[in-house]
Amino acid sequence: MTFLTTPYLWLGLAAAAVPVIIHLIRRTKVQVVQFAAMRFLQATPQRMIRRQHLKQIALLILRILALLLLGLAFARPFLPDSAPLAILSKQQKSIAIVVDASASMLAGTKSEKLKEAAEEIISRAGSGSRFSIISTDATPQIVLDDGDAGQARAALATIRPTLFAGDVREAVLAADNLLRLQATRRAAQPQLHVVSDLQLTNAPEGVITLSSDAESFASEKIPSWQNVAVLDGTIEEVPACRVKNFATVEQLTDVTLHLGQYAYTRQRVVLQVGEEKVLQFPEARDKMQSASAGYFEVRAGIDDFTEDDRFYCSKATASDEARRILSITNNSAAIFFVRQAFSIAGAPFRLYEISPNQVSDHPLSDFECALLSSGSGLNRNGAAALKKYVEAGGGLLVTPSSSAAGGQDASTFNLMLSDLMPAKLLPPVFTTVDRNRSRRLTDVDYSHPIFKLFAEPANGDPGSARFFQYFGVDAASRQSATTLGSFDDNRAALIEATFGKGKVLLWTAGLDAQWSDLPLKPIFLPLIHQIAGYLARPELKKESLAIGQPIFLDGFNSSQEMKVVLPDGAERELPPRTASFNETNQAGIYRFFQQGGEASFAVNLDRRESDPQALSPADFLARLSHNGEDVQVAGVFGGAEVSEVERERTQKFWRLALFVLLLLLIAEGWLAKRTPR
Repeated sequence: MTFLTTPYLWLGLAAAAVPVIIHLIRRTKVQVVQFAAMRFLQATPQRMIRRQHLKQIALLILRILALLLLGLAFARPFLPDSAPLAILSKQQKSIAIVVDASASMLAGTKSEKLKEAAEEIISRAGSGSRFSIISTDATPQIVLDDGDAGQARAALATIRPTLFAGDVREAVLAADNLLRLQATRRAAQPQLHVVSDLQLTNAPEGVITLSSDAESFASEKIPSWQNVAVLDGTIEEVPACRVKNFATVEQLTDVTLHLGQYAYTRQRVVLQVGEEKVLQFPEARDKMQSASAGYFEVRAGIDDFTEDDRFYCSKATASDEARRILSITNNSAAIFFVRQAFSIAGAPFRLYEISPNQVSDHPLSDFECALLSSGSGLNRNGAAALKKYVEAGGGLLVTPSSSAAGGQDASTFNLMLSDLMPAKLLPPVFTTVDRNRSRRLTDVDYSHPIFKLFAEPANGDPGSARFFQYFGVDAASRQSATTLGSFDDNRAALIEATFGKGKVLLWTAGLDAQWSDLPLKPIFLPLIHQIAGYLARPELKKESLAIGQPIFLDGFNSSQEMKVVLPDGAERELPPRTASFNETNQAGIYRFFQQGGEASFAVNLDRRESDPQALSPADFLARLSHNGEDVQVAGVFGGAEVSEVERERTQKFWRLALFVLLLLLIAEGWLAKRTPR
């Protein structure tokens, strides 16, 4: 037992001594006085004297206990480990269990231990408890929503580790949302249990704010594990790979380069604890000229996780020629003209479209730049993914829709992307769109790479377009941004800001024909291509994808059928106009065949699953907070002790102490009336 405010406990102990002290002070010495008339009185039976004496002692004890409980309540006691409360409590519970189903759970006996830990939670929950089971797949999967213990065990038996990198943050938020909804249907004690190896490389960044009042627990029974992995590799020019020893002992390791089904060459190295080495295979350089794919394989004496022992590589193909642009929108009409601009024959870009609620699930690193024109559905994880993408060197063009929802888009951008936006958007300048009233671009920076092409009048005039409506911007919010173009009323049209290694552009007038006639002007197509070319990152050769990421089929004839051979030998026929292949749930080489050519693509396990280093349960729980709470996440990795205030808040022993105090006072009053003074 620990106390938040210990001085009150000492005050209670001191107060408990007061009745005893008063009794000792007021106690008088018995004097025998001879009185003649006493012989006529009847003697009091001895048993009655003893009974009154016992009542007085009981009354003294009640008063002492009352003062002790008063001090105890003000001291606010709590148990440092609240797990015993879950066993002792008989209150009905709503329990959400987040079960780690990521690839790292395949290491050693972790999967079996995970099931045992979850089974123990179900067993000790008590009768009448209800359960929800959520697995951390590539996206969280709700395996059971509000079932009994038998259904929870059956749901638990269906969960198998996958080859994906699990998203613990989203799984915890999904579990928290279920508990919040269940609280509206019945009164129960909410609990959130996370059964995971708590890998540091997959740990959620920052604080996870919970909307329910759930008490949170993290499993401590997942065993540690040892691993040696091939982290990456290349077969371009000189074949090479990078290997690392994650084990706690020195390892003698064999690394083999495979071409097709045959082991071509091998190296043997000694890896110290935590050591990482790059191995080159120059003897295979000539052979690589005729090979389109291969893989590196590692073998070591102690290796609990064999799923990352191979790293597959393929050479860059013609599919890398088209530069990918990602359009994020819920309004297809808003980018109609943009879509046409990127669809013309010979365009150096290819446009892909997703909705805002898909941003966090999409591999943004596969795209040279992104166009964001809708805010509806953009959640905090999507916003975080966009920030991370731009910070790593990606380019982003933000242009709120000119539809009726444009005002809401602007508000969403201001709220969700406040750190990323070049300026804060204000409401549209005009109350209505009047095509008889227009503005033109007059102040253009022709020295900037976007407009440099138009410094020569023969290439088009940006001032030829008319603008009937556009969003205002808060001038005070763009002190660190650069205005590249303004309207003739001095309001900004195009603003640029840098964020990390990337660039963000804000266009205030939309890209459809509702608010301007720019899309109808000849200058529109080269202007859009100039913006895309400026935002696009330097081209990076990517020889491998992670499991779950789509394979883009840019280099193939979209009007013809195609065949793909999967790593396990299975074949799929793809119809014409297939832009991407999404069934990448195996590691290995995917081979695509079409009349006139073929291409190979390598898909590997996400290497975040390779590192056994883990957060402690206390560090993980320190990242969880409830609405309205201030949580300090300390240290490089966000580790911190769970707040004592949080532990005491969830246990509330002071209420029990006050309740017992009330009962004691009632008993004291009843007994005092029946005890002579």
